Amino acid sequence: MGRKAVVTVLVSTFLVAVGAYGTADTFDKVPGILTTKPPVSDPQRLPAFKPLRLAKVTFSKPQETPVDAQKVAAILNTLKTDVDTVNATAASGNNGTKPPEKKEGEGALPPPPSPNPAATPAKISALVRADGKDLGAINPKETLVPASSTKLVAAATALKILGPNYRFPTYTTYSDGTLNLIGEGDMLLSSGKGQARLTNGHAGLGDLAAATAAKLKKEKVGSVRLNIDTTYYGKPDTHPDWTEEGNTEFVGKIVPLAIDTGRIDGTQYRYYDDPVQVVATEFAHRLTEAGITVSETTQSKAKEGERLASVQSAPLAAVIHETLKDSDNTLAEGICHAAAAKAGQPATFAGADKVVQSVIANLKIPRAEVANRDCSGLSEKGRISADAFVKILESSGPEMHSIPSALPVASLDGTLHDRFFDTEGAGVVRAKTGTLSHSRSLSGYITTRSGKRLTFAIIVDGYASGAAGGVIEAVDKAATALAALP
Repeated sequence: MGRKAVVTVLVSTFLVAVGAYGTADTFDKVPGILTTKPPVSDPQRLPAFKPLRLAKVTFSKPQETPVDAQKVAAILNTLKTDVDTVNATAASGNNGTKPPEKKEGEGALPPPPSPNPAATPAKISALVRADGKDLGAINPKETLVPASSTKLVAAATALKILGPNYRFPTYTTYSDGTLNLIGEGDMLLSSGKGQARLTNGHAGLGDLAAATAAKLKKEKVGSVRLNIDTTYYGKPDTHPDWTEEGNTEFVGKIVPLAIDTGRIDGTQYRYYDDPVQVVATEFAHRLTEAGITVSETTQSKAKEGERLASVQSAPLAAVIHETLKDSDNTLAEGICHAAAAKAGQPATFAGADKVVQSVIANLKIPRAEVANRDCSGLSEKGRISADAFVKILESSGPEMHSIPSALPVASLDGTLHDRFFDTEGAGVVRAKTGTLSHSRSLSGYITTRSGKRLTFAIIVDGYASGAAGGVIEAVDKAATALAALP
């Protein structure tokens, strides 16, 4: 077959195949674009997008109801009546508990003692204020024993002198073979690694030892004499009032560096006799771990030397949070000593008192209304008025903003965690507590039902032995009634 004939056959075959495929495609037997079916209509178009028009919503602060001063006065009058009744009953020999129930087969029980109208009445200083106006008061300027509410004075003093962002440094210096560990107020050191998210244990001796050892090794130093310098504070004496009144067990030594305020195993009111020696032992151990030999340990004022390393505490605002929430006596005295040192006064009880009075004067509070003896409120000779506490709580200035959040919250935390259960006061009473053998106090803020914030202080002093429980109930009852106001 010739070449032309072959081409003709191939072309013919191709045309036949195309024609056959086209026929099959027309009848939808094979894939393709040909068909005998009617054309499909255009799909329905989606509607054009139109943004929704939302109704305008206005958010407004709940309308605060003005507080009725007559109702506040009535609440305070009830407080006085309740305290007088509890005090008179306790003075008669009944501690306020329910009389025992008669058991089957027993004769008639003697009646409980009647209140003693001749009992020395307890003293009350109380004040409730809102928007700068006094709503109710009982002897608001009379100074009474406020117990731990005194820590509000300590907090205000430290914040005014040091500032809320102040951090207590602990550092090392080196000179002539002696390594000095110098403390300037951090009583919440960790024995090992510092924890940045914590206040107690924020700065760590382990970290300081490691950084110090690294610097010493660069200088080819492998052995040192360790000296602890605590002269930033005065001699760690115990306040004479505490000794006289038997309150020394509730506070540790006031020193410029300590691990967990000098507590033994973190136990409340169990303190080492020499918390500085505990620090010295721990730091020497950490240096040894880091490769530095400690030949001996001493305690004296450091000579001038090269600073090697340092660590810092959490901000003062966080330290005050620890102080007020748990009513820590040791921290309260410590922050006042630090304020005294910063202000150029001796870091002693006397020096702290001078700085307190300078701050009180700056806050326009009469000197006669703040006759404190310490910064913790452990002394039973200290006297402060309810008016002074309210003025401190209402003090303006950014340095004072950390006080409200540091106060215990009713039924939630701190020293109010177990009070005000199932009452209007739960969660809305935020206040510093005070407790001594014959004194109870509560000072802080209360939010009413409509959201109105009241600033208040209540001090009850000089009640009879056995009346303490009833006095606390009377104070809490008054605070609850204030919280229930519209």
